[in-house]
Amino acid sequence: MDIATEHRLAPLIAALHQAAQKCKQVHLTQRFVQNPARAQQYQIQLGALWLDYSKNVLDAPLWSLLFQFAEATQLDKHLKLLMHGMYEQEAAEPLASVGHWAARSGYPDNIPTAFWRWLAAWQADIQSGELTDILHVGIGGSELGPKFLCEALESAAVNSVRVHFISNLDPATLQRCFCTLDPKRTRMLMASKSFFTEE
Repeated sequence: MDIATEHRLAPLIAALHQAAQKCKQVHLTQRFVQNPARAQQYQIQLGALWLDYSKNVLDAPLWSLLFQFAEATQLDKHLKLLMHGMYEQEAAEPLASVGHWAARSGYPDNIPTAFWRWLAAWQADIQSGELTDILHVGIGGSELGPKFLCEALESAAVNSVRVHFISNLDPATLQRCFCTLDPKRTRMLMASKSFFTEE
């Protein structure tokens, strides 16, 4: 965010902070007493996805300010860029392609055919037993999300593929993994959302 934008948004950000502090002063149970229809008003459903945010401390004034902030920061424009596989990292930088969301969105036409071939090859190697280990290299959220996913689906695993997570730049961590892995039966996966992290 450039200095001019920060200066333009400063009053709105200050108002958001002030409204958030006021929200924290009212207990959540009191909000339901004050507004019995709160559970119905603060929910949204999209297909099979149902989101209930009535148990968040936000109130109508803060909600209104959040919408103003979304409009002032052109959130709609940035979401459209993201959904078309482009995202503006910085004003001075070219648009960087970010199509990872489409891999799980039900729109396979947005993903290059090479990606699906690559994914199918991995699947075949796993099912045949050819692949026994995956070395996942990523820092921060690039490690945390996949790690949580592996833990959540561990009981549903049908093959004995081991996933090893490397989340720091210490060569000793990699060396310990390399000593136990068979290179012919191991795949390395590099994960990065920004493509600028050091790993």
